[in-house]
Amino acid sequence: MDNLEQLVTTLRSAASQQSADIKPAVQALTDNEDKFGFHFALLKVALSSGLNLETHVRWLAVLYLKNGIERHWRMHGPSPLTEEEKNSIRNEILSSFDEEVNQIALQFAVIVSKIARYDYPKNWPHLLHILLTAIESMQVLSTKQRDNTVLLTFRYVVKELSTKRLPNDRKLFSQISCSSYPCIIATFDRFHKTVVEMLSSSTGDSNTLLHAIEKLLHILKSLKCISPALDSTTNCNFINEVLTMLKTFLGLTTSHSFKDQLVLDKCHKVLLVYSKILLDTFVVEDNKVANFVPEIVNMCKQCIFLFAENRALFPERFVVNCMNVIKLLVGPNEGQKDCSVSMDDMQDLLKGLVFSFLPLTAADLENWEEDVEEFCSEEIGETWKYNLRPSAEVLFLTLLHRSPERFVPVILATLDTVNQNSQKDVLQDHQGVNSVLLNDAVFAAVGLAANELFDELDFEMWFLTYLSPYVQKCVTTPCGKILHRRVLWLIEQWMGVKPPNEARTAMYDFIISSMDSNLNMAVRLAASSALRQILDDFEFDLDTFAPFQEKCTDSLYKLLQDSQTGDSKMRVLHVLSFVIERLGSRVVSCAHKLAEILPAIWQVSEAHNMLRCAVLTTLTNVVVGLKEQSVSFHPFLINVIHTSTDTTSPAHIYLLADGLDLWITVLQNTTDLTDSLMQLFNNIYGLFEFSSESVRACIEIVESYVVLGGCSFISGIHGQKLSAAILSLVTDVRDECLLLVTRLLELTLQVAPAVVPEIFQQYVRDNIQHVLTDETTTILSTARMVLIARLALLNPPAFWNLLQRQTGQQIGNALMALTKIFNDRIDCVIETEPRKAVAMASLSILDQYAESEPVRHSLPQIMCLCVQVLHDVCDESGSDTVLVTSNPEAPLVFNEWDNFHFMRVRTLLNAGPTHTVSLQTFVKQKLEILSDIHGGADNLQTMLTAVVDAQVLQELQNFL
Repeated sequence: MDNLEQLVTTLRSAASQQSADIKPAVQALTDNEDKFGFHFALLKVALSSGLNLETHVRWLAVLYLKNGIERHWRMHGPSPLTEEEKNSIRNEILSSFDEEVNQIALQFAVIVSKIARYDYPKNWPHLLHILLTAIESMQVLSTKQRDNTVLLTFRYVVKELSTKRLPNDRKLFSQISCSSYPCIIATFDRFHKTVVEMLSSSTGDSNTLLHAIEKLLHILKSLKCISPALDSTTNCNFINEVLTMLKTFLGLTTSHSFKDQLVLDKCHKVLLVYSKILLDTFVVEDNKVANFVPEIVNMCKQCIFLFAENRALFPERFVVNCMNVIKLLVGPNEGQKDCSVSMDDMQDLLKGLVFSFLPLTAADLENWEEDVEEFCSEEIGETWKYNLRPSAEVLFLTLLHRSPERFVPVILATLDTVNQNSQKDVLQDHQGVNSVLLNDAVFAAVGLAANELFDELDFEMWFLTYLSPYVQKCVTTPCGKILHRRVLWLIEQWMGVKPPNEARTAMYDFIISSMDSNLNMAVRLAASSALRQILDDFEFDLDTFAPFQEKCTDSLYKLLQDSQTGDSKMRVLHVLSFVIERLGSRVVSCAHKLAEILPAIWQVSEAHNMLRCAVLTTLTNVVVGLKEQSVSFHPFLINVIHTSTDTTSPAHIYLLADGLDLWITVLQNTTDLTDSLMQLFNNIYGLFEFSSESVRACIEIVESYVVLGGCSFISGIHGQKLSAAILSLVTDVRDECLLLVTRLLELTLQVAPAVVPEIFQQYVRDNIQHVLTDETTTILSTARMVLIARLALLNPPAFWNLLQRQTGQQIGNALMALTKIFNDRIDCVIETEPRKAVAMASLSILDQYAESEPVRHSLPQIMCLCVQVLHDVCDESGSDTVLVTSNPEAPLVFNEWDNFHFMRVRTLLNAGPTHTVSLQTFVKQKLEILSDIHGGADNLQTMLTAVVDAQVLQELQNFL
């Protein structure tokens, strides 16, 4: 842009509320990004606070400057800035310390840090000296914005430099930290003492105090960045000073009455940064800081207990960090640090966690009443690092694992007390509510400690004699739902540790009854999770569960209808899907209900793709259970599969994997290739182009279509399109994918040997070329050899024709080379049936014996190969074990775990020559042809004796 006025006008248009002005202005700014002087001009506009420019114009200028530096500052980046413009920016940007607008000052601090990442110290050696000089000279009680901006900039610079990970960069940052530390810690000491004095004496105005605490925060956060790079001795001194000042600050915040909420919030932020420093300190093992462990644990424990009494004293995140610090110090992999914490301290802490942090709070109960499904949403990931109750649970487990022999008796004694006290009928009054909440907390501890209590607590007996009657007694009381939900959660926790034996039926009845629609939604959702856990067991017996099957599916069906949120529906659907999987073929009894509710859920969940994934999983299990009866679902299923696998639809990104599984399952359990299934096949072509991750599933789908549709499918319109798609697919894929395609073509050849060589001619010819020229013995090369062998066996004329086209006048030599390849690589073929196919294919080559001299020279190798394979396929009596002796017309036995696709493949393969013709018979037939050519059996014997090894010939005669 020609001048600053034009740039300001463009920025003003880009920041306007008129859409007609924004687009051309943004385009103009983008077009000027790589022009000399543009970023320096942006800096001049952003710094022009004295020119009465609008704040939003300066704000936009500084944002464009920050993004431009991110993209163009590096020497090897796109359109890099010239050194002249960089120098101008570095010299001018330090005047940003006088920026008065906080948001713009923050962006300037980020910009300086980005430049420092690339240029410090080589091209900007004085940056840190300027910052440290300004920090050293600033006054604590000053309210100048400049001081805040300088500290903010220093903080971002050291934070940015600390993220560099190359060895030289880490060494440099260590030097920076050591040189900066004396100035920063001295400044920190001054600011901290002043803030403490002001808080203690309640002197000075709130504005001055807020500025002082804000600057103290910046200094403390800077120290948090540089302290890990300090040497061990300096770091110990720093931790000692932090502990001293933290105790002082804690004393003030717990005893001081804050009139200004802003001051209290700032003090809480200071405490939070202190706790983060302690967390960072003990992540790395350091024997010198181990001396602080007892003191830190004691201090954190006191903070936790104080917070339990008054939750307004500290921010919740501060207490979470205190718990995480203790977890880090007493954890199992901390060596010497473990020994520094007394067992009494840990025992007091464990009891405090159970009785103060595991019970549900008034806020929890309020959330339960306001939005029960949100209250029941499951927390995942490392929530213990940030949330109070998960953090308390993890610390409880850490303490328990630290010394189970000490703490298990404590838990059991507490449980005995609860069992005795709960016999009193105190559930109607206010005291009863507190009793129920404490019982709930103790039960939570027993569930968390299930692994440690495995040998100490007979959970089945406890459930039968105490838990179940207790729930029945209080189920109609206002607080009964709390204990009911907890007992169901207990079952879920213990099932993975100690599955039931005698109590299994009683638990089935208890869990399924707990899903009754008259009960609270939290109880019903907990029951569904417990059901999922108790069914996921090796000892699960369908006959034992059969009496509860109908009630179970009805209850889940009603719970699914009553669920309002997508997360709850998805959670229940996963349970229902698992139940359907367990029921197997018995799912028929609830099929009509599923047919009613699943389409409805699919329709209303268009914006909730994860819920649709759960629907797809459920449908897959339904189809597996219904088998051929799933055909009645096809109108809905095919529409669902089309939506999930259509690459032109954005939803396929989420639904593709589950949609492909459903597609495969539908094909494997259907009996006819309908027009709607044929139309669905068009999605395959887009999937082949989409991603290699889905190729395996796509090829499995194609196999199902080929076997289901037979020759009519291959010779129809999809045959040529599929051939073109495969040729396009194999141009740039790994051997794993080529192996899948080769095996697909091998199966296709067995389905339609008459038409496949012509339709897939180019791919077959490429495989012939690979077999003849590739000297490797990989799995892929072996698969290609078996494919060519099957072609020679199943369609000899097509084989000769394709070989003739591929090799021309050298077909005889090609046949001899192919025979040698068969003989040399037969040991690479692992399974017996394809070994027999290769042997029969080599015998088929003898059909050219009379016409081809090279084939006659290959006779010894063919006979050697046949004898070798005869040893593999024949049993002790000399019978061919590959033959299918049963009546090929008789229907195959349908096992419960089978599906129609496996039956069709089995029928197809059993009808092939390797399963219907014995290898001995096939050898005899080919030798009879040779006998006719040589004028009789005696002449043939003479010829064989002359060219074939005597031992091979003797073994061949023994087999025949």
